[in-house]
Amino acid sequence: MKVSISAILVIFTLLLPIMAMGQTVIPVAEGTDQISAAIATAQAGDIIELSTDGGVYNESAGIVVDKVLIIRAAAGLTNKPVISADDTLAVIVVGADFTLNGIYLDGALGANPTAFGILVANGTMGYTLTVENCEIWDFGTPDEQGSGINGVENSSWPTQAESVSVINCIFGRMEGEHIRFTRSPDGVSQPGPLKDLYVYGSTFWGQGVDEAIYVITDDSGSSGVDDNDPLFFVDHCTFVNVGGKGIYPKYIGGAIIQNSICVGNDGYAARIYGLNSSIFNMLWFNCPDGISFYAGANESTQGVNILNEDPLFVDADYLNSGDFTLADNSPAVGQADDGKTLGDPRWWPGATGVESGQNSPSDFSLSQNYPNPFNPETSIEFSIKSASRVTLTIYNVSGQKVATLLDQNKAAGTHNVSWHAGSRAAGGIYFYKLSVNGHASMRKMALLK
Repeated sequence: MKVSISAILVIFTLLLPIMAMGQTVIPVAEGTDQISAAIATAQAGDIIELSTDGGVYNESAGIVVDKVLIIRAAAGLTNKPVISADDTLAVIVVGADFTLNGIYLDGALGANPTAFGILVANGTMGYTLTVENCEIWDFGTPDEQGSGINGVENSSWPTQAESVSVINCIFGRMEGEHIRFTRSPDGVSQPGPLKDLYVYGSTFWGQGVDEAIYVITDDSGSSGVDDNDPLFFVDHCTFVNVGGKGIYPKYIGGAIIQNSICVGNDGYAARIYGLNSSIFNMLWFNCPDGISFYAGANESTQGVNILNEDPLFVDADYLNSGDFTLADNSPAVGQADDGKTLGDPRWWPGATGVESGQNSPSDFSLSQNYPNPFNPETSIEFSIKSASRVTLTIYNVSGQKVATLLDQNKAAGTHNVSWHAGSRAAGGIYFYKLSVNGHASMRKMALLK
């Protein structure tokens, strides 16, 4: 039988990992220890792509990410691939730059309950962690409260993230915090567990005994922004029955919480610290202690458009069902800073998922401004993979909108926008936010005066 050269080439191509944009894409079918086996052969920068629709990928000893990697779901899957572990400590231990996209992490599916979904390894410094379009559920053991994402920094366990981004995710049923980045109270000389935390378009639900998001970088109680304070920005999120304090950027001056909903906590909906922190365009309900202002933060200057009203979820049994879809007449409708609805966009009236669904965060990128620091002008570069509606907005450290640099349709490609701060802008920290079809990314910059 004759076999054509072209047929041989097709077969040979199918047997090779797929090359994309300089990265090797390694397809992985469901099974035990399949992901760890793929990582062992991968090079830094490669993509581990889980190809089985709704497949279960169980790891007997958990996954160790010791090189720059992406683990993602293959395109076109109806159900997220599930990753679990028999290990009692963590499903994924991160020791390098890492992105997880389109995955369901399950802490209860393995042979033993697992404490952490993602745990930062001892000694990991300067890494970036991005978790997009994921679901993270059921973490905690009899000996450990557990968290969905956990980064700890102290003198015996030094770690620090350059940036952590959590975008369009759902967290549920944690024994402890859903997201936790903390330092021990052994002095402020340690660098702190992270520099930047950005959480957008995500939902935190149920059975937590502590906070949904808990970050502490020092124990000084400082009332203003200083070198140890990270960017802490929570935007368009929904929190339901998550524990004691909901959103808790402890001792962080300059934290911003906006456009969010918090319902049914045991204590606070949120607590903020410092003269430069802000919480605005937010609805809370059935949280006995409301919003807490601490160490200089105060209700008269920081509590802008804070609504204490029933959000009117459509499902009366939302605490058990996890369906937080808002009614058409919800008081959250139209109350965001952009005129849209508060909370995670997937629950907006008439939503069919994350807002519009036209772009995922991986479809665009936002670069650090240059120069930075700057005076008086700086350039901001971003890239989009397809023609999209793009908004680029500047905020000050109080979360007030300073300028809208761009609000229009842009063609696919790389674009540069300049901001001239002018003589009236005060020196200090500013944030710039890129929104593309309902998804967003944010960075901070410094204006010198």
